[in-house]
Amino acid sequence: MAVSTTATFDMQRDQIISQAASLARQLHDGHTADADQIAFGARALQLIILDLQKEGLIVRAVERVSKAVAANDTGFTADADTVDVGPVANLRDSSNVDSEATRISRDDYFRRSSKTTIARPLEFYVEKTSAGTVTVNFPVKSDAAYTFIYQKYRKLRDTDTGNVTLDLEPKWLKTITYLLAHEFAVKAGMLNHAAYLMKVVNPDKDKAMLDETERGRIRFCVGDY
Repeated sequence: MAVSTTATFDMQRDQIISQAASLARQLHDGHTADADQIAFGARALQLIILDLQKEGLIVRAVERVSKAVAANDTGFTADADTVDVGPVANLRDSSNVDSEATRISRDDYFRRSSKTTIARPLEFYVEKTSAGTVTVNFPVKSDAAYTFIYQKYRKLRDTDTGNVTLDLEPKWLKTITYLLAHEFAVKAGMLNHAAYLMKVVNPDKDKAMLDETERGRIRFCVGDY
């Protein structure tokens, strides 16, 4: 028996919607969702993805990016799709030597009596405005040109057309599909079936979320330490 040579299975948005409608008993197997189901499913899917971002770190939405910092710079504006910035960054000098830069709190930033001191910016404060802009601010003026390398937490991409795939790893497909099926079932008034779908999806979602969380080494200590 031949084994496939590919390992790239994924589903497009409208395929997910059709599968979810079928799981919710709103569509016969083998059929595709109609225009009304697509419209409802697309909106519900976007809300589900936005809601997921409140529940934990989704690795696909974390990127390593770099910004050029010139002498006398006091910070920069992050990319427009940035949600947040990681707690540790690298400051790379002209000799390609990295120094660790750490994030400080708002209070620590404002406690600095002078922010015009010229020095290597080994600390940074992240400010998020009501307009959605994220800025990285140094409590000093940069003493030279550097490359600031940091972790960017970005917004998940919209599922705005029928032939796009999710901006998530394929392991999330079952979770997303069942969450969407739940929305279809609730809309149809099939509350018992909706409860069943959530009972199925919750353990799967927990496993997927746990797998997305960075885990360090754990050491258990007994008694004094």
